[in-house]
Amino acid sequence: MLIEHLNRAKQRGLSEIRKLFWIFLYLWVLLCLFSIHKSLVLNEQHVFFHLGFAAINALLLAKVMLTGEIFHLADNLKHKPLIYPIVFKSAVFSILLISFYIIEEVLMGLWDGKSVAESIPAIAGGGLKGVFLSGSLCSSY
Repeated sequence: MLIEHLNRAKQRGLSEIRKLFWIFLYLWVLLCLFSIHKSLVLNEQHVFFHLGFAAINALLLAKVMLTGEIFHLADNLKHKPLIYPIVFKSAVFSILLISFYIIEEVLMGLWDGKSVAESIPAIAGGGLKGVFLSGSLCSSY
């Protein structure tokens, strides 16, 4: 009985690792393409340096997305036509990822001795409005 329980736990763990890998791979390719595009447009050097950051960001985002999947976040519209669950899930996961990004930046700012207001990232003009505007643009891709 114990061996059967351990085998099921092992199979579930391997299944979750596979899901994490495929989410990571998808996000890494997407972030690498964005990074290469930005480097080409701005004529930047050190493209491979940016690709390493893309891998780290992809791993962190994949972890957040897998956590949302494990808790069945935004799964309540499965019985509706396909467009509704896709749009709803995209919006919920965009908010989840933006929230984790803001929390991460605020915690890093507090670690460096900044206030919470100074720690909020200055994206698209700064403040929460800019973060949510850029996050909604990125989620539309």
